[in-house]
Amino acid sequence: MEYFYYPRISRKILTAFLDFFNDMYVYNYTSGTSNVVTKIIKVPIKHGMASKEYLFNLQQDSGKKYYPKVPSMQVSMDSMTYNNDRATSVNETRTFFNTSGISNSDDFWEDVIPTPYDYNYILEIYTESWDHLYQLIENINAYFNPSNHLRIKEFDFLNIERNLRVELEDTQIDQQQRLTEEES
Repeated sequence: MEYFYYPRISRKILTAFLDFFNDMYVYNYTSGTSNVVTKIIKVPIKHGMASKEYLFNLQQDSGKKYYPKVPSMQVSMDSMTYNNDRATSVNETRTFFNTSGISNSDDFWEDVIPTPYDYNYILEIYTESWDHLYQLIENINAYFNPSNHLRIKEFDFLNIERNLRVELEDTQIDQQQRLTEEES
């Protein structure tokens, strides 16, 4: 009997990517040119749909009021594309020695070599002020400069880690105004 193991790589990539932005803060300063901090605000990050249009439609369907918290960040997957340039030994297997004591397993086991995909995510930032927006953009852009690496454990039961390169392709600013009912 063959055993199937699903390593949850896509979920691990998303979790590691969200962790990049887990401890982001914005600062409120006193008025004028003073650098005296009056308030520190933690910026939450979530995965999924949270745009104003989506929340407005959700509100219309359910009758409940949904207010997006600001400042906040949201990550959504844009695409997943096969990368032919990184493909080597397609449909080949690799063999591992079982050191973890998995039950119902031989001393050696094998799996198919991972298929190279490029994951594309969109990070949206919602703020009430330009100052908060620029604080977040400056922190994020400097962190990538222009790339960084995710470290994910490929298998939960083996100590095999992968370093995945993460690139910041661009930064776009969309000055979205308040939506009326006709615009949604």
